[in-house]
Amino acid sequence: MVVSNDHMYLIGGLGKDGLFKDVWRTSDGKSWLKIEHAGSTLSELPSRKDFCAVTINGYIYMIAGLGENRRKLKDVWKWRDIEFNEDRGDINKDNDMKETL
Repeated sequence: MVVSNDHMYLIGGLGKDGLFKDVWRTSDGKSWLKIEHAGSTLSELPSRKDFCAVTINGYIYMIAGLGENRRKLKDVWKWRDIEFNEDRGDINKDNDMKETL
């Protein structure tokens, strides 16, 4: 979980059915918006747990973690939270990126 610009983000994690790659956002902790990222680099985001998420200068960074079968992930994902479209719950595909460590 990470906080940026008065929004809290819940990213990935482990549930009873396995790993998730969902990204959810809330400003009040009650109403959650699932961020749809079809067509963006984030649609390639692997399911993961035990990763690090931080915010720096308006960007959310998601770093490494464990993927399926406890595979060590060595990647960094970056996106700007203000690029999300509130009405549709999707992300501007021109402002996300992935790098490998």
